[in-house]
Amino acid sequence: MKKLIYIKVYKGYLEARTVGENTDKQYRSEGLNHPRSLAGKFTEVEETFKNAISDQPKLLFGLVKPKVLVHLVPEMEGGYTELEIRFFREAAFGGGASQIYLLDDKYPPQQDNELSDVSKWL
Repeated sequence: MKKLIYIKVYKGYLEARTVGENTDKQYRSEGLNHPRSLAGKFTEVEETFKNAISDQPKLLFGLVKPKVLVHLVPEMEGGYTELEIRFFREAAFGGGASQIYLLDDKYPPQQDNELSDVSKWL
């Protein structure tokens, strides 16, 4: 069974943890500091995703790529564009995820007990 990594994206940084394990860690990224959008410099954001995913506990010595739930936390006026959503999906794939699921600003940050049931269905 693949592990689920929950990544919350904020302005200037992201937080990542493996669901069910106490691995919450913050990762700063200059690529997330664009003045008009959450999406900024793709290569820097992709590198931050790589660091966040590689720091999580490995399954089968790192041979199995994890599933990732990317949560875009900041509320954006008018919502997120299709381009911004694709930006984060591609950055997570480049970071080493096998499957990407996106959660937008309509939901607050989730706790492990809320995500444990969800991870069974993903």
